[in-house]
Amino acid sequence: MHWTPQQLTAFVVVAHGATVAEAADRLDLSIAAVSQRLAGLQQAMPQPLLFRDGRRLALTDAGRVFLGHAEQILATGREAELALSAGSPQHSTVVLGVFGSAAATIVPPAMRALAHGPVTVETREVGVDELGAAVATGTVDVGLGVGYPDAPEPPLRGVQTEVLSTEELLLAVPPPGTPGALGADELDDPERITAYANATDWILGPASSYFGRAVRVATGHSRITPRVRHEVTDTAVAIALAEAGAGITPVTQRMVRLRPTRSPLVRLPVPAHREVVVRVRTAQRQRASVDRVVRTLAAIARD
Repeated sequence: MHWTPQQLTAFVVVAHGATVAEAADRLDLSIAAVSQRLAGLQQAMPQPLLFRDGRRLALTDAGRVFLGHAEQILATGREAELALSAGSPQHSTVVLGVFGSAAATIVPPAMRALAHGPVTVETREVGVDELGAAVATGTVDVGLGVGYPDAPEPPLRGVQTEVLSTEELLLAVPPPGTPGALGADELDDPERITAYANATDWILGPASSYFGRAVRVATGHSRITPRVRHEVTDTAVAIALAEAGAGITPVTQRMVRLRPTRSPLVRLPVPAHREVVVRVRTAQRQRASVDRVVRTLAAIARD
């Protein structure tokens, strides 16, 4: 069955007692136009909807059943027009892929900022190595993760990456009092840091991981080759081990905001950085809800 809103409107007006002439007047149409709309609607129906009762048209049993549906269809259409009209808020859900310290420090305030608006955010934890693929395949709408300029990831077709903020990669070293720890006067000495970092155990993720690979490239610029004794991917565990004197682990200020430490933080002789990035499919950025989420994440990350 196929009909138009114009046909349904003419039917509803007549069904509520108007003559065809009265319906034409209310709808600002000719009598012939109203008659054509009623006839077109009837042709689409398997049963008669109207019968003539004097000057007026009356509803058949099938017409009485159909009237409620016609009114509901027209009401739904009006609601849809209102929902999509200029300036009307359109509620939508955005799936946000999150990972690690970047997400932990940015996502909670972002969700508070978005809480009373037309966007609902659903989060999915995604490993940093899988985040780009999750965005590209549509598993998530937006991905909040990290990138390393020293080890850039290959671009993904149809996915754009926006850098939200940049932070320096630091080394959390065993605290004073640990056997062989750096002295207070050595923490700013690049040559001493290089020698110490090459002679001390490290707490670091595997070279097969993005973070582990990026750190190895970055430290290589400072002529440091990490001697990994503890292969750990969890940031809190790695910082705790460094604080216990087990070795050196790379951190950023966002990481230590989540897991404060007594370990001194020292700079690499050749500074290295980590970027907080948001990834989104280029086509998805046209969605107002996705754009709103990206802009909110950016504002908080840069604050």
